[in-house]
Amino acid sequence: MIKHSEIIIGRTPSCLLFSWRTQTPCILTHDLTYHRCDPQFEDLNFSEFNTDDPVEMMTNLSFIMGFTGLLLHPSNVQTLRIDENINLITKNNRKVIYNADTVPFDGKQDKLLDVYDEFHWRRGTAHDVDELMSRDRMCRKINFYSSRRRGVRPDTKDLTVASIMDENQLLSPDYGNGVVRVKALRMMRKAGLKGQLGMVKNGKEYYKQIKMDFHERKVVPRFKQLKTFKEVFEMKQAKEKPWKTFETLRFKQRTS
Repeated sequence: MIKHSEIIIGRTPSCLLFSWRTQTPCILTHDLTYHRCDPQFEDLNFSEFNTDDPVEMMTNLSFIMGFTGLLLHPSNVQTLRIDENINLITKNNRKVIYNADTVPFDGKQDKLLDVYDEFHWRRGTAHDVDELMSRDRMCRKINFYSSRRRGVRPDTKDLTVASIMDENQLLSPDYGNGVVRVKALRMMRKAGLKGQLGMVKNGKEYYKQIKMDFHERKVVPRFKQLKTFKEVFEMKQAKEKPWKTFETLRFKQRTS
């Protein structure tokens, strides 16, 4: 039996960051699910984690918490049961028992899901649009960003279409990525985005349809939480041994 004063239990980025801010050990019951276009990451400065990208920030945070022992059994939890103790079975069927007060961070799952459909821009006129908004839950926002793919022009912008759906809608073909694509193209045309120039006739320019390829759909569940990600992010940082280890590594990286 392993003893700790407290262990935080959860499954979200907010839970992981709360563990770091308070320097309290944490067990994630599931692999983290999130997307860089999630509004919870907007307008936050991640420089303390040596990045400006939320995905890289979560990767760096998971690594340093695993390295310093704050994140217990990273990506290695098969089942977890709480009674007088915390009873954990790892994915290689090893039983581990913790004697500690539990802090449940994430509660009941919400009925609504955040859905992100990613598309690769193939053909179209270069533009400087960063986002488009709508009042509908489906295709509520389109985020444009410099493509991270290799071998594409530096001015190429890929896009992610963010929607809010329930489980029935998620399984319905009426809410599939094909329908999302059609609505997103309609929003782009309305905003003045154009495909490639087709021809010029009598001094008038005619443009082809924008072409984009579906890449993947990512579904992020919502949970009742002790605090939102932004609330946790703004908490005062406890400066115990794991934090000091991280700061030492950061200093060595800056001076190397």
